[in-house]
Amino acid sequence: MPIHLRTAAACLAAPLLLSGCSAPEIALTARVVNGQIVVDLSQDWGMLFSEKKAPCIRDATLYEGTEESDPVVWQIQFAGKVNCGDLGTLTIGRAPPGFAQTTPLSGPPTGVRKLVVYGVGWGEILLTP
Repeated sequence: MPIHLRTAAACLAAPLLLSGCSAPEIALTARVVNGQIVVDLSQDWGMLFSEKKAPCIRDATLYEGTEESDPVVWQIQFAGKVNCGDLGTLTIGRAPPGFAQTTPLSGPPTGVRKLVVYGVGWGEILLTP
């Protein structure tokens, strides 16, 4: 194979090899709707082109502060028979369909809180009231 074709093949294969078998990070963006914090979740599975999808989530935990060692103030877990469920939007304080609230929201938000989601991949965001 000519050198320029080998170089082109190596450049195309490199992203596939470097990505390994790990899931992409779960992107989280927050907005306020009718006084409630709503978090949009997405995951980009595209190698060369963007292919955003709702991520498969196992659990979501909201911490009192910015560290995972801070007290848990709200938590949900997937309640289905498989390991996780697709979740594109999450309203803080409400369990979406297919999820169980394992720790009810304790009071209105005061100060910065950290939301962490796990599933096929993970993501986190700092939320302010």
